[in-house]
Amino acid sequence: MLKRLLRILPILALVTPGQAATDRVLVIVNDESPVSTEIGQYYAAKRGIGNQFICHIKVSPSEKIGLKEYHEKIRIPIKEHIQKYGLPNLDFIVTTKDVPLVDDRGFSIDSLLTNLPSGVEKQIANPYFLRDSRFKSSAYGYFIVTRLDGYTIKDVKGLIDRSVASAGKRGLILLDLDPTKDTRPGYVDLNQDIRMAAIGLAERGTPYKLESTGEFAGNYKNLIGYYSWGSNDTHFDKKRYLSNTFVPGAIAETIVSTSGRSFEPQAGGQSMIADLIQTGITGVKGYVTEPYGTSMAKASVLFDRYTKGYNLGESFYMASPFLCWKDVVIGDPLCAPYAIVPKPVKKPTPKRR
Repeated sequence: MLKRLLRILPILALVTPGQAATDRVLVIVNDESPVSTEIGQYYAAKRGIGNQFICHIKVSPSEKIGLKEYHEKIRIPIKEHIQKYGLPNLDFIVTTKDVPLVDDRGFSIDSLLTNLPSGVEKQIANPYFLRDSRFKSSAYGYFIVTRLDGYTIKDVKGLIDRSVASAGKRGLILLDLDPTKDTRPGYVDLNQDIRMAAIGLAERGTPYKLESTGEFAGNYKNLIGYYSWGSNDTHFDKKRYLSNTFVPGAIAETIVSTSGRSFEPQAGGQSMIADLIQTGITGVKGYVTEPYGTSMAKASVLFDRYTKGYNLGESFYMASPFLCWKDVVIGDPLCAPYAIVPKPVKKPTPKRR
């Protein structure tokens, strides 16, 4: 009996709901912003996160910050908080709206915070990239950092609510490649990775749709995954970009250089991941400035890991090649809809006549 139990324990460990491990998460709240404070409190209450796992900083709530000020007012206070409380199980750091987004060089503050103990300031390889195992900061030497952000407090609270409600949810994964990119060196590799994602999902019997025509995909319902070229698609249509609907727990990536440049409404420019948050996504990756195509989250890894039961934070970071770069991952890192197997729907017993 004991041997049988030991054989199934690794499987159980994979499907245990991530939301139970709240001692793995540190929430960063900017006390100079009522918005940040409200979001931090809301998330902590929803996840049952204790006070020692909430770090208060004081910095101007501007989206941009100087590198020197980043170290003095963000990195060092967080590092000191961790040293003060110990937090031996800490794996994830969650920033909130009005914690600065980008430094004066165009690097993501969240991505820099992955290596906050050392204070690395330049792009480095991600040792967790392409892995297929649970994340532990002690094993990989850094923290997974995600952000709770959007155009409004309502948008961010909706994102949190969808994460909490995501357990056991399922839906269609929409993969929309742009065939015109097949003739462009560098870009064709991204199209090929989308195709590889489709093959992997098909082999595992995961519902998906590969849109490989010239038309920009839209009007899909109940998506749990979305990957497209966004406004870089030759036939991009913003109305169609905003027309898809998502189930709680849905995640996305778009091959767009500055999709995470701001979480304030923009008059123009490239497509925004903030629009996807507003339309119902639960997690999404973007970039604060030009990261180059090699930085994009690999579709073939992202959806494979997520649908295996890994949480949002793990899935995006296993799919992303670099740290301390331009990346920003939006969402609750503990969100893990596939960690729960949905209960089968019982068919009503026919009544005897």
